[in-house]
Amino acid sequence: RRSTNILYDTNCDSYILSTSSIEALRRIFISNTSNSIAIAGPFGSGKSSLLLFLETLLSKEVEHSLCIQKLKNKELEIYEHYEEFVGNKTKSFFTIKLVGEHLSFKQIFIAALLSKKELKVTQKFIKSNEESSLIALLETFHKEVMKLGYTGVAIFIDELGKIIEYASEKYLDSDIHALQDLAEFTNQH
Repeated sequence: RRSTNILYDTNCDSYILSTSSIEALRRIFISNTSNSIAIAGPFGSGKSSLLLFLETLLSKEVEHSLCIQKLKNKELEIYEHYEEFVGNKTKSFFTIKLVGEHLSFKQIFIAALLSKKELKVTQKFIKSNEESSLIALLETFHKEVMKLGYTGVAIFIDELGKIIEYASEKYLDSDIHALQDLAEFTNQH
């Protein structure tokens, strides 16, 4: 079994909904007590594969219908709550995928935003406000995504431990604070 990379792999065709992934999806779509959710587990437990499956469900990517059918066939109750969660907008969620590495969280996040062609307002904000707070950037980004007609924003961070490790090695309290700001922002929106 090889590891999954959320930036380069697609997943629905071979994804198997395990007991633990079903429980995670139940927490997301049924319990839904928080907009920021952490999925933790040991190496090889399927965290990245679950992120890909979830990202495909929320983004209406090419394999979207295959993922939905798998969910509907395996867990009808979760599927029904998923349908309610997503709503009937045609564009669904705007997704950002981040993979931790030995860089600042804010650098990784900004690079991901700059790679999204449709985020013209956000990119202009980044280029003209290099020292702005993450909250100001998130407000601009969220406002633009909503104006583009999306249901909301879904940010997937894989290998978060690498970001935290880098921040602790470099004594970057601002990165830890930025992650907290992101979690708090998502819980408010």
